[in-house]
Amino acid sequence: RLENLEILDLGTNSISGAIPSELGDLVNCKFFSLANNGIVGNIPPEIFSMMNTVHLDLSANNLDGKIPGEIANLRNAEVINLSENELSGKLPKKIGKLKSVVRLDLYDNFLKGSIPHTIQRLSNIEHLLLEKNQFTGMVPPEIGNLKKLARFTLGNNDITGLMPEEVCQLRTDASLLNLESDCGDDPAEIECECCTLCY
Repeated sequence: RLENLEILDLGTNSISGAIPSELGDLVNCKFFSLANNGIVGNIPPEIFSMMNTVHLDLSANNLDGKIPGEIANLRNAEVINLSENELSGKLPKKIGKLKSVVRLDLYDNFLKGSIPHTIQRLSNIEHLLLEKNQFTGMVPPEIGNLKKLARFTLGNNDITGLMPEEVCQLRTDASLLNLESDCGDDPAEIECECCTLCY
């Protein structure tokens, strides 16, 4: 048993198969990466039992299914990268409990539904990357409460409407350096006068 293991980096190998739920027993693991492999199947909820994890990277695999609500257990996580998979379903409302997260990478999946308003509770987030999904609805104005947000990407989704004034204010305040959305078509899916990049 490896209860005291603090770093597990198995990224960029040729690992296949599913993630063993037993890896959730690594309760003292601070850095956990299985990125850039050939891993398939759902993310076992037990993985989110590693409450001391600061950096979790499962990106660039073939993971599918929903993001388990247990992700909210990662109270100490600063970086969570689930990008470049085949994850689907709605973003759990409990995601707002990730109070320590600085970077949340969810791009290039099949996530759908609206962006939950609870995302406004991510008070330390600097990078929120949601592009290349199937999100719908409108951009929550509560995103404007994320005063540390430096990069917010929404391109290649099905979000419509106006970019909220509260979000554009972050650009005016010079904290939000990169704001990307589907504002390049005519007519644009999102009307955005403050975006730095339009798809």
